Amino acid sequence: MQNRSIRKTAKTLLLAGSMLTASGLLHAAHAQAVDVAVPPAPMGWASWNSFGTDITETIIKDQANAIKEFNTRLPPNTPKYNQVNIDAGFWMIGQGRRSDGSQNIDATKWTGGSLKSSVNYIHSLGLKAGAYMDVGFNGCAGHAGSEGYYFPDIQRFADNGFDYIKVDFCGGRGQGLGPKEAYSKIALAVQSAVIQAQRDIYLSICNWGFYGPPGFSDSGKGPWTWAPGINGIASNMWRTSDDITFAVGSNARASAEDVLVNFRANYHPEAQHTGYYNDPDMMVIGMDGVDLNPADPVQSRAHMSLWAVSGAPLMMGNNMKTLLQQPQFSAILTNPAVIKIDQDSRGLPPIRVDTPAVGQEIYARRLAGKGQRAVVLLNTNLQPVKMSFTAAQLGLLPTGALSVKDVWANTPAERASGRYEATVPAFGTMMFLVSGTDTTSVPSAVRAGTSPAGYPTFTATLAPATSSRTAGVYEGETHLDIEYVNERTDTVVMAMTTNDGEATNVAFPPTGRGGRGTVSVVNLLKRTGPNVVSFQALDRNAGSRVSTVSVAPGPVPGLQPASFAAGATTTVTGAASLGDCSACPGGKKVSFVGTGWGNSGTVTFGGINAPQDGTYRINVAYLSAESRQATVEVNGGAAQTASFYRAKDWNTVQVTPVTVSLKKGANSLTFSNAAGFAPDITALSAPLPVASN
Repeated sequence: MQNRSIRKTAKTLLLAGSMLTASGLLHAAHAQAVDVAVPPAPMGWASWNSFGTDITETIIKDQANAIKEFNTRLPPNTPKYNQVNIDAGFWMIGQGRRSDGSQNIDATKWTGGSLKSSVNYIHSLGLKAGAYMDVGFNGCAGHAGSEGYYFPDIQRFADNGFDYIKVDFCGGRGQGLGPKEAYSKIALAVQSAVIQAQRDIYLSICNWGFYGPPGFSDSGKGPWTWAPGINGIASNMWRTSDDITFAVGSNARASAEDVLVNFRANYHPEAQHTGYYNDPDMMVIGMDGVDLNPADPVQSRAHMSLWAVSGAPLMMGNNMKTLLQQPQFSAILTNPAVIKIDQDSRGLPPIRVDTPAVGQEIYARRLAGKGQRAVVLLNTNLQPVKMSFTAAQLGLLPTGALSVKDVWANTPAERASGRYEATVPAFGTMMFLVSGTDTTSVPSAVRAGTSPAGYPTFTATLAPATSSRTAGVYEGETHLDIEYVNERTDTVVMAMTTNDGEATNVAFPPTGRGGRGTVSVVNLLKRTGPNVVSFQALDRNAGSRVSTVSVAPGPVPGLQPASFAAGATTTVTGAASLGDCSACPGGKKVSFVGTGWGNSGTVTFGGINAPQDGTYRINVAYLSAESRQATVEVNGGAAQTASFYRAKDWNTVQVTPVTVSLKKGANSLTFSNAAGFAPDITALSAPLPVASN
């Protein structure tokens, strides 16, 4: 695989490595490690949103020309949109395969019935070319899929010069294939083609966040649990949701709600790191229906802000020739500061640091460099609201000064002391670059060993996580810095496991002989007891080692709905029922709350203790693929109505706050709905006092 660039953080890189003691512990030497610049998420364009299956070589070449011109609007040293992806539609539907087993490409639309001419033209413009295939026997639009042809199809793409392959799952889902199993084979085929071609080919997994069916190893699990570094691949991305819009081609249309659904479904921070990326789908900036007022595209700016703070792939779906004539939208897509936030060299995800009120969410992302953060304030209400964030929420010293720069306004940075407030437009965002003083890292030594199968292992025991804001089992997302040595010329991939939980693959790019590197991840740490983090190489001759694991400064997750999880102590009445939920904080959820299908049901959470009488905020974790409401009663008293936004499916856990009056001591909350079904309820957070103004 490819060598990765390394950004030195010290003028001199000392060549002292780690030292292995007789006890097997690896202790960090006094050498200064370097922050490793991991591969950023791809940037470019894909044909699907604007053209659907109606694509031709002429269209692709015209769009490539427009992309090249579009890139001239970006300042020097700003990452460019360099990917041109030929999505579904280049085959002859219903024609099967040729006698040599290759795909039947329409010769009336593509020179010589091949994509080679298009690829060569894209490359001549200094851009990269992307191809498309399906894991199933048949694809989404009735064309021949690639099941049984993974290796020859991918090798043909490589021989034609493609740099990127998107692999869909329409046929796979129809056949009941296991996503992990199918994409593991795809990853092996990509790696084989890379070896033959002697250049990189990027893998884009597109199974829409689909959970594996029963009987497979990924049953009940989304791709974020298995796709990072699948089969040791050095960098890749995976879709986390359905298409952002199904109105494509000549009828292309989307909505701001579509954008929010895909953004929230993309929140899997533990999966994104070291060159592996959650993918919320192509962007629809400027598409009909997105902005309430296209002349002042507040919602399109919000769209770009949310994708950028996520570090998401920036794949445009516009007709690029039209976009060149739309300055209000092209200005959004070419904002250099926003692009640089997206392409930040740490490659980390954002953390939801607060949900202060209904329709308000705050996200923060740790960036490269000391004390650097990106912050997005999201307001989905139909009127402007004042929102604020604190240094402590960002993992910065509460007593330190903050420098806060409005990214979109590009005004001089303001100074703040511990807290910053801004007015956020209706159904919009504010985005800031924040500088401050990091809190202290806490390093732990690593014990080296060998697995029973002979693979190198490295284990660190971290102190329990602590927080005054949560009382549940999990503290939530915690940033870890991993110091390591990799003297090979290629990227080494290791499986990382925390507390015997789900493993995720972590990539360790080369550090050079005698060098030391640092990569960063976001992990879940328990609040009680020690946290054991272990790494196992995927290669017996990995030639690399982990030396130190540190709990690092970073944005702090907000009030976690894990203190009161649905379970044995939850009271349900009527048709409401307690069931299993692998995605839920306590592994359970309560369904059929409310009135529907001639039945009614309620769920009550008890034992919610308040230190004194007062007003409190409680975050409710729920699941719903529809926008719903619920009635909330405290201690059987007066009721209030709470609103719950829809998600992409019934497996995505979301959070909404309710503000309630509690009495000192134990309280209960009851959820019902006389006007229809409420969402499935899975957990509540501990109550947080609401400060009076």
